[in-house]
Amino acid sequence: MENKIQVNIANHFISLKWLLFYIILTLLLLVYFYLTFGSEGLFILIIFLLLQMLPTVYLHYKYYVINKSIKCTLNEYKLEVFNKNMKYVYFPNDIEKIIIYKSANMDSWGIPLLTFENYYYSRIVLKDGNNIVLTSLLDNKIEDKLKVNFSTTTFNRKKGFSCFPDW
Repeated sequence: MENKIQVNIANHFISLKWLLFYIILTLLLLVYFYLTFGSEGLFILIIFLLLQMLPTVYLHYKYYVINKSIKCTLNEYKLEVFNKNMKYVYFPNDIEKIIIYKSANMDSWGIPLLTFENYYYSRIVLKDGNNIVLTSLLDNKIEDKLKVNFSTTTFNRKKGFSCFPDW
């Protein structure tokens, strides 16, 4: 089965859904606290909103920059990466391992404690020493698609608090 993945508007909204939910919830709480208690305490809610919003916006931007010009086609025989005007084709025997960087909170319930925890990425380590990074902005189910199409490849999992790429 062939899967085509790329950054698009739907993937932006899927990635930002928890932040949008948190913003709406915070705005409702701001209105409630203002009507009930006046302006006391609004500052704390605004600080909590910023603490959720700033890392998420930064991570979203960073993921966008990494994969904005990439389009991929995945199937059980190969990975095709289209980057600008270049086409790269990788077969399962070209891949040493695939490392998934994903928050541990997204495993059991799939509900992030923080709004940026639903972001994750996969680093495909090639035998020639190069890496390919595929973020969740390309597809929010990229891990599942890679596991289906490259079942003979070694998968490693790096669980962390969040998945900020280290470059």
